[in-house]
Amino acid sequence: MRWEPVDEFRNVRIVGDVSSVEVFLNDGALVFSTRVYPEAYGVTVHAPGASVNYHTLNI
Repeated sequence: MRWEPVDEFRNVRIVGDVSSVEVFLNDGALVFSTRVYPEAYGVTVHAPGASVNYHTLNI
């Protein structure tokens, strides 16, 4: 588990593809990046009380 104490959340942006996830907090003031190698593909976001928007990027 990785964490960083933060006084305020202004916004959170999560960007992911088939093997990476990047989390941008407060307009990029804090950034977390990691590689993942899932056995099955799918996206789940658990954010009680928050508005979650999904966007698909087709290249």
